Amino acid sequence: MKKTIALILVLICILALSVCLASCGFLQGILNKKSTSIETFSDWTSNGNGTHSRISNEDSSVTETEACSFGAFTVLPTCKEGGYTKYTCKLCAYSYTADRTDPDPDAHDLVFHQKRSATCLTDGWEAYYTCSFCDYTTYQEVPATGHDFSDWINYNENQHVRVCMNCDLRGFGQHDIIVEESVAATCTEKGKSSGMRCSVCDLVLLEQTETEVDPTNHTLETVEGKEPKCTEEGWDSYQRCIYCDYSNKTIIEPIGHSKSSIPSSDSESHYYLCMRCSEKLDLASHTIVIDPEKPRSCYEDGLSEGAHCSVCRYVKIKQVVLPQYGAHDLIDHDPIEASCSASGCNAYVTCSRCDFTTYEEIPALGHDPVFHVGKPVTCTELGYNDYYTCNRCTYSTYFEIPALGHSIKSESAKEPTCVDPGNEAYEYCERCSYTTIVEIPALGHQIAHNAAKDATCTEAGHAAYDTCSRCDYTTYEEIPALGHQKGALYFDENEHYFVCSRCSDSFDLAAHTPVEDAAVAANCSETGLTAGSHCSVCAYVIVAQSVVPTNNDHNITHHEGQAATCTEAGYKAYDTCSRCDYTTYEAIAATGHSLTHHNAVAATCTEAGYKAYDVCSKCDYTTFEEAPALGHLKGDLLSDETGHYSVCTRCSVQCDFASHTAVADAAVAANCSQTGLTAGSHCSVCAYVIVAQSVVPTNNDHNITHH
Repeated sequence: MKKTIALILVLICILALSVCLASCGFLQGILNKKSTSIETFSDWTSNGNGTHSRISNEDSSVTETEACSFGAFTVLPTCKEGGYTKYTCKLCAYSYTADRTDPDPDAHDLVFHQKRSATCLTDGWEAYYTCSFCDYTTYQEVPATGHDFSDWINYNENQHVRVCMNCDLRGFGQHDIIVEESVAATCTEKGKSSGMRCSVCDLVLLEQTETEVDPTNHTLETVEGKEPKCTEEGWDSYQRCIYCDYSNKTIIEPIGHSKSSIPSSDSESHYYLCMRCSEKLDLASHTIVIDPEKPRSCYEDGLSEGAHCSVCRYVKIKQVVLPQYGAHDLIDHDPIEASCSASGCNAYVTCSRCDFTTYEEIPALGHDPVFHVGKPVTCTELGYNDYYTCNRCTYSTYFEIPALGHSIKSESAKEPTCVDPGNEAYEYCERCSYTTIVEIPALGHQIAHNAAKDATCTEAGHAAYDTCSRCDYTTYEEIPALGHQKGALYFDENEHYFVCSRCSDSFDLAAHTPVEDAAVAANCSETGLTAGSHCSVCAYVIVAQSVVPTNNDHNITHHEGQAATCTEAGYKAYDTCSRCDYTTYEAIAATGHSLTHHNAVAATCTEAGYKAYDVCSKCDYTTFEEAPALGHLKGDLLSDETGHYSVCTRCSVQCDFASHTAVADAAVAANCSQTGLTAGSHCSVCAYVIVAQSVVPTNNDHNITHH
């Protein structure tokens, strides 16, 4: 009771205070302030001077002006262009650019290129990088290795062969037959018979055999002795066999030179003399070193060109002093305009006698590129890739791609049917619409008529229809059994059923199919229901549901926020009620991709390329699409004595090398009236003549029959 009285007294005091405040205008001031706080304004508009303004939507004479609130976006320099920072107001979008920097020569946009190994005939390269903005590259060419042939080995009785260890290319050659002369037996050594072998592959065609030693005794003669010299050996008197190389000779070694200590020289060489035999020792041509000419200049003496030996200092040509000129000999030069690729200069002077100049270079302008869209190549028309030209000069990256020619496929003939046309055998191009097809018209149906049949509730019928005696064509359309014509659905506490209004049969008699009617919990704003059930077919209520009154207490669940991505929206942290649809959910829009563009790289015969594509720096989004390697485009079949092969018309690489498949060309006998041919052979694949046939002249031997 005391609490109630106290509460009443507090309410009376609050009411009295409100009346007092209203009487002195205080409450009115608060109301006016509340009214002002909900005043709305237009969007902020830039004033072009670093400030922006907005106008009241209620009173156009009321304007608010504030300093712009700038956000900064920095673009880093590349090797081609300088960097800068763009400042943009977050409210009025006014922007300006400042803090510009020069291009960074090391800030390349690098594109990686795969390594290609060199082959015997074609150059390759190491893996390297290029810059998509400038002509920077780390490209290093690897020269073709050339063939690495094995040793020659015997191939057959006429030829030997060697094989490249890198590419399996085979080279053939005719045997180079050498005769090994016979060697007569001596009194101490066996002899040899004559033989034959190939000097290249060592094939033995006729093997040498040994002969027995000649038992004849040595026949000796006496040879006088000889004194040794500086460089020549000597010997005492000895005996030797006049038939073989037997001897009892004893060699006395040369006594060697006695070299002087002072070198000598002439106009061609330098040397030392032997004091015993006067032979020139260590004789060597002068190593002539040019004493370079020192040109005389306008204010300095010069020297003529001379020469001396760097070993013995022999002077071959003496240098002469050239006196100075004493003043510049000036030559005027006209100015040269700079072009896209060549530097220029202003008018200047040079001295014809020295390196004096007033030359100052004007750097090359660089190309002013214009982009041109490429044209795809077709079977009959040439094409070209995207390319650039220059507005100032004839520079162009244009490269013409020849027409592909038709890629012909063959199709066999097809007989016509009643409804489908046929065709004769024909060819078509698998790349374009070219075809030689000739169509044969359809035959049409051979019709037979059939009578109609009525449908009943339980049996199907059909209308009158036609069939074709040649194919499975038919206009037959079944009229489905009519089925029972349902009236009202009948039910009781145990089951439900229908009665046909056409034939009066009862049908679809079935027990109820109970379905649970789930309990619905009451929440803070809606009533609930108790659990119940009904029949899912006839809706008969098996167990009725009762109403559960509402409760007014939210059951709050807190949810953490999720950041937005490039393609998906996010949301801030929020609360929901588990019993009703109460929520504080607030979505955050998707940020969108931050794309980097990459230029296309054309595919080659052996390496894949790709189309121009974009990549997002914030996620894994990409439009990358690989262009498969083109494969070799084989030219005409070529051949030589080693085999046959094709050469790719696109990249000039040798393809499909194979040895010749020899086919015998039979000999043709000559007779009394016609010449003949010797046996020969050729390759059955490329028709290369391996062994040429020779003409056998006629013989004049008639086979006479007397009449």
